[in-house]
Amino acid sequence: MRVIGDTRLDNVRSGFGQCEPAINDFRWGPDSSGQWETSLNWGGGPPNSNTQTALLGDSITAPRTVTVDSPVTVKNLTFDNLSKYVVGGTGTVNFSADSGNPSVNVLNGNHEVAAKVAAGGITNVTVTSGSLDFNNEIDLAGNTLNILAGSVGINHRTTGGGAVVNSGTLGTAGSTPLGGDLTSIGTLVIDLGENNTDMFDVAGAATLSGVLQLVFEPGFTPHRQPDGLDGHQRGRERWAEPGRPVRPLYAPTVCYRPAAQPGR
Repeated sequence: MRVIGDTRLDNVRSGFGQCEPAINDFRWGPDSSGQWETSLNWGGGPPNSNTQTALLGDSITAPRTVTVDSPVTVKNLTFDNLSKYVVGGTGTVNFSADSGNPSVNVLNGNHEVAAKVAAGGITNVTVTSGSLDFNNEIDLAGNTLNILAGSVGINHRTTGGGAVVNSGTLGTAGSTPLGGDLTSIGTLVIDLGENNTDMFDVAGAATLSGVLQLVFEPGFTPHRQPDGLDGHQRGRERWAEPGRPVRPLYAPTVCYRPAAQPGR
């Protein structure tokens, strides 16, 4: 029995216990496709906060799709599996950090973000091994997508101004509008074919150095030497169109993609 003032407390226990720390790191659990929003797929959660990280790791043994059908927010998204993950759906993946910078990392494998993306602050993208394709709209909203290393494809468009900064290897598919600025000190990869010309259509300023890598598709015969490709300015920067001289600060390299062999 405890006595506080004139009040007796018999067998009374406080309702205030020790608080459990918040869980901020989540790992995809099943060897199957599924919904991001389903908590059991993450062993709790789901991750949906600017303090939380999501790991798409070694649980899958074949290509799987993680479907986002409502807006979600993460501080960090990491891919680490030789089997392919696709993050798809009708929702938007928002990258936002309570402190530091939000980030996307690929440690292993070739992966795809097919859902819309909203980049907050400076969103860093690092590919250690493999590749990452963004196959839907990236809303920069005045912010920066900062490609630090590795092979990254922006294959749809960016909106909302802002900037794409490339220190890795940046490719595209077809004509990709970039709604802000482009700064590249790494490698830009352009595929050229009889019926296909990749193009970065930059609405803002293009500050380009490093390497322009031209990949000639099977059956494509260039009409000029490889140094006949470059950007030009008509209110927008376009990379690359035939018949334009290479800027002195840009060093082109040329690759020929072999035709597919029977049985491969």
